[in-house]
Amino acid sequence: MDRRPVTDFLTFEDLDRVAAAYDEAVRIGASIDRFCSASFWILPAARFLSPYASPRILAEDGSYAVLARSAGWLHPLEAMWGLSCPLVGPAGVELFIRALELKPDWSAALATGIAEGSPPWRKLGRRYAAERGPTTRRYVADLERGVEGFLERRPSGLRKSLLKAQKRAERLGVTFEIADRAEGGFERLLEVERRSWKGLRGVGIDREPMRSFYWDMSRRLLERGARRLTFARLEDEDVAYIFGGVFASTYRGLQFSFDARFSSLSLGNLSQLEEVRRLSAAGVGRYDLGSEVRYKQKWGEEVVETGSLVIRR
Repeated sequence: MDRRPVTDFLTFEDLDRVAAAYDEAVRIGASIDRFCSASFWILPAARFLSPYASPRILAEDGSYAVLARSAGWLHPLEAMWGLSCPLVGPAGVELFIRALELKPDWSAALATGIAEGSPPWRKLGRRYAAERGPTTRRYVADLERGVEGFLERRPSGLRKSLLKAQKRAERLGVTFEIADRAEGGFERLLEVERRSWKGLRGVGIDREPMRSFYWDMSRRLLERGARRLTFARLEDEDVAYIFGGVFASTYRGLQFSFDARFSSLSLGNLSQLEEVRRLSAAGVGRYDLGSEVRYKQKWGEEVVETGSLVIRR
């Protein structure tokens, strides 16, 4: 761990060098969204989603305040979705307060990913009379009882459509290929993305800055052995993919897409079901589907809510 005085701010490169220790503090800490508070989410976000931000990071004895400064705002390294929590470790709140007070060159500060009513929430609210900011909702599915237990909790309509789609896919010869450790896996993923409805409309992750954000995340997850990447194949061609990562006994779904030519085959749903099978077999207990989107209601039974606080000078 970097032993510089705690009054010195770390750079993004410094945080990258101690990423393993930082992620361990996230894993054992009270962050609600551990995956999106970990280094493999926030460092790509800082590099590609906020490229002009300057670091405002403090670390001391396994605790961190992880902030950046942009246009007079102090904010978490990932502020686009408000998923990451910048308060890490037992002294995270104190370091956050110190980061605000050491260099008062900001007009407002944002803290996201905090459970409303939690000790950090109350402490910051009392200290600064902070305003309530946006709330983020995520859907999570329990995998503790395996794939059968997962399916039992799904709506009957979804179960029927999955069974029908499975039978049709088997007749047509659709197979699944695990590519967790494949070096060229991300490039293959992009080829499918370009042929998906998202890619064809110009809103896929094959476009910048999302391409670089997810590429860097994929690289970091691959180095940790934490990436999960599966392709659906038909007649020796990739026709769908599902991409995510495992951290702290939770699978975080990141992206999935399918070739628009095969939209009638329910390849997105089948890819998710295939991933649930893999995760259940590996003993992964939770599937975090990410931010609230309507279709996820059928896949996740738990809603996890985090809030944010806005502090003004």
